Amino acid sequence: MIWASDQDTYSWSAHEALLGKTLKSNSQVALQTDSALLKELSVKAVNKGLNQQCYRGTECVDLSNPQVNCEAGYTLVGYDKSKCRKSADYYGMPICCATSSKPSSCTWRGSGGDCDGQCHENEVTLFTSSTGGGDYDGFKSQSGTKKCSRGKKAFCCTDDQFDDLTADCYWTGCNGKCASGETSVATASNLYDKCTIFHHSMHYCCKTSPAPLTDCHWVGKGDCADNRCSSSEVTLATNGQGDSFSSCNWWRKKALCCTPGTSAAAGCQDVDPCDLDSTLCTDYNDEYGTSLSKRDLLPGWADLEGDLEYDGLYNGTYLDLIERELMFDDDEEETHTLEKRAAPRREMPVRFMLKGIEKVVTMLSMSYPSNGELFKGKRGKEVLQKAMVLASQSCGSCAISAIDPSSASKCDTEHIVDLQYIPQLFTTALSGVLPTGKKMASSIINQADFLKYARDAVSDLAKAGKISSGDSSIMNDRLFNAIGSTTNRLGLIRTATNVNLYKGRVFDFLDDSNFEFTGSIKSVIELKKWQKILNTAVKYGTSEDQLLDPIRMTIAVWVYLNNAQVLARLNQVRQNIYTETKNVATYVPGMTSLPSIMKEFDKAYFEHAAAESLKWTEARIAAVSSAYTNTLIVPGNSEIVKSTLNLLYNNLNEIKTPDLDSLD
Repeated sequence: MIWASDQDTYSWSAHEALLGKTLKSNSQVALQTDSALLKELSVKAVNKGLNQQCYRGTECVDLSNPQVNCEAGYTLVGYDKSKCRKSADYYGMPICCATSSKPSSCTWRGSGGDCDGQCHENEVTLFTSSTGGGDYDGFKSQSGTKKCSRGKKAFCCTDDQFDDLTADCYWTGCNGKCASGETSVATASNLYDKCTIFHHSMHYCCKTSPAPLTDCHWVGKGDCADNRCSSSEVTLATNGQGDSFSSCNWWRKKALCCTPGTSAAAGCQDVDPCDLDSTLCTDYNDEYGTSLSKRDLLPGWADLEGDLEYDGLYNGTYLDLIERELMFDDDEEETHTLEKRAAPRREMPVRFMLKGIEKVVTMLSMSYPSNGELFKGKRGKEVLQKAMVLASQSCGSCAISAIDPSSASKCDTEHIVDLQYIPQLFTTALSGVLPTGKKMASSIINQADFLKYARDAVSDLAKAGKISSGDSSIMNDRLFNAIGSTTNRLGLIRTATNVNLYKGRVFDFLDDSNFEFTGSIKSVIELKKWQKILNTAVKYGTSEDQLLDPIRMTIAVWVYLNNAQVLARLNQVRQNIYTETKNVATYVPGMTSLPSIMKEFDKAYFEHAAAESLKWTEARIAAVSSAYTNTLIVPGNSEIVKSTLNLLYNNLNEIKTPDLDSLD
């Protein structure tokens, strides 16, 4: 007999005997996406967005029949005709909100062939659809149920608490500042078209503490087709420029999205990724990046007097290497030491089978500046003059902010295109298998020629022109210099350490014993460790920050990659790598198909990583939801976990392939 519920075993044996029925423990819940867990989740639970107050039905029903249109306790506030276009006018997929808190008004926004539905100030985007709902029974729509040829309509509802929530907040004038004791929660460049380039920057100031709105950020870039807030955010304002001086195309507007402060969420400020999963980090944790291992460094790199002979690739002293790194840098104002400039190079092994025998070619990245040296000297001006960090310490926030680099802490020098991109490209080129696990259409490169020429000089390759770092006649150096180096810093960016760590894991594609990609990525965090944290969180009502942070960080990686400033450089670096593959194809024997291979690989690399990240994140959210729903004893952290999970669920649409330029 037990005297307290928390004395029972994880298999709930005592409770089973007491209640006479079988109970499933949290530790018995499978975490894989193909497990029974996801199959058991009801459609209603998913469509309600994990305890949101509104949901959209999945079936066409008679909207005039209150017995079938909404569940008990919910009121019909609109409908979606997307699956019911051939049905009668009074049939649709019902949109229902809890009667006790239903919004006072809702409208489908977006019209014309290119719908671009966007909610107005004080409104929340609940759902999107290419069809939307019409004006049946008084429901509002800007364009009836005519289907969009491009873009989507947005179902927008008024946040009835917004006016009360922001009663003590206001926009400053141009070049204005918040008063002492007030909090600036958002900025805009020229909200009312009265500011100039010399007299701009407006702040949204709140007098109350804590501020009623958090994580405010502008969404929309380029043609601003993606300019909607998530369903956990309220639209504070819309404007063509937002917080920059670049306007949307086609007269569209960016949206300023904020999370109401009433949405409680766990705090993740104390989570150390290395404590969660030591394989995320290594024993060389410094300003070059925590993913840098001692075994990745050239032996004795700090000993400038030592001679170097590395696999026959380079012969000479470290000073020779440093001199070669600097030979194209004409900045006479450089004052930092040679040791600092000669940042370590990383080993990047490429394994493949040649006539049934395993072969390994260890490629080498180019050296690159540490976080502390990144912005120094003439070359430092090539770097994006911002640091990309998480906008909030809340476990429910995945937003990224571009801030003054001098005010950023816990950052790394990050390669916008990961260093592992090059060895993974050659894994595909040598095996013929893409990261998706599918065969590529291009011809594989000659394996014997790769073994011979990957790191050796090919005199003709120098005809392609000099490179800023390394030997222009070596394929290895040309490709890695394009990614980023001490003397080519276009592809380097100061980024939060945890974003850098999780980004590396998101693109860690698994291969088999034949060194062919399997179509899977390495789990963002080891599943057994994460399951143990889940069990602890449910059983003892603790550790919710460790439980939720890996989910949050996986989403944040894609928010980072889709950031307009990061994306612009990502596309530049991709194009630079592609240019070098064309040079290699022209001058290096056996490499003719490398450019066409890169086109196939690059598309699969980003699309598959996004798809696998979404699948992994959905499975983790489902596992947490199920564990907290099915537990016999309600954990003390149940409410904050559910509210945070709701915020994360509503950010899943941030996991998407960046808008990649075509390679040419």
